Amino acid sequence: MPAQAARANLIAYGQFDRAPSSRLTLCDGADVPIPLQSATKVELRIGYARYSHYYSGRDPITTDSPTTIDPDQVTNPGVVHWTPRVGETDIPGNFHVSAKIFWNDGTDQTVPNMSYIPMTVLTQIGGSGS
Repeated sequence: MPAQAARANLIAYGQFDRAPSSRLTLCDGADVPIPLQSATKVELRIGYARYSHYYSGRDPITTDSPTTIDPDQVTNPGVVHWTPRVGETDIPGNFHVSAKIFWNDGTDQTVPNMSYIPMTVLTQIGGSGS
């Protein structure tokens, strides 16, 4: 199954879906991909979109959703793949996502640092029952 998104970094799933994976390119403030060769891991933080920087992220869905760093950071710098875990797409709506990069020197970095990656979970046709 191919990944859903490339550089657009828009994540969209149907309610309760856990496939296919989303392909995200993590970039710096100048929209340049961040090479992840020296990253130990990248986790996603997902919170309800409140359309306010003050309230966003105050009600998180998850703060530690694992990603897989693309092993070819020369050809695909900054690329990670994310597959939702059980429960992470159960609630339909609009969400804000950020990535936390953990570097091998013990530091970490939030990407993007001045905005969010949008995520939409669409309600199933016929309602939101499982």
